[in-house]
Amino acid sequence: MFVSHAFEEATPKLTLSAFSIDWHALFLVSSVAIGAAVFISLTFALGVRLITNAQHAVPGARKGKAVDVRKEIINRVFGYLFFTVAGVSIATLLLGVLWGIDKQHRIDFAAIFGVVIK
Repeated sequence: MFVSHAFEEATPKLTLSAFSIDWHALFLVSSVAIGAAVFISLTFALGVRLITNAQHAVPGARKGKAVDVRKEIINRVFGYLFFTVAGVSIATLLLGVLWGIDKQHRIDFAAIFGVVIK
């Protein structure tokens, strides 16, 4: 299609430099957020499942069955371990967010919980 040179000079150029998107950073943040959500959900769900398995082994363990005693102990220990991993992951994410914001926002966030930061 033929467009005259005068028309091109008269038309204002639309630049989107103010709306520049760093796609790599967007992909990085979204993938970390999705990955963390999946990891925390998975560890918590596995913890619930293992604690439930331990509760189902209790009647046999009370009767003195060695296999059920072992199942209860192993499931309970690993269930609590998965809960601990999920809790530490959430705490790490919250501390990372807190560390990443500037000091004034950190003070405001701490004030919500009654903590005074000088």
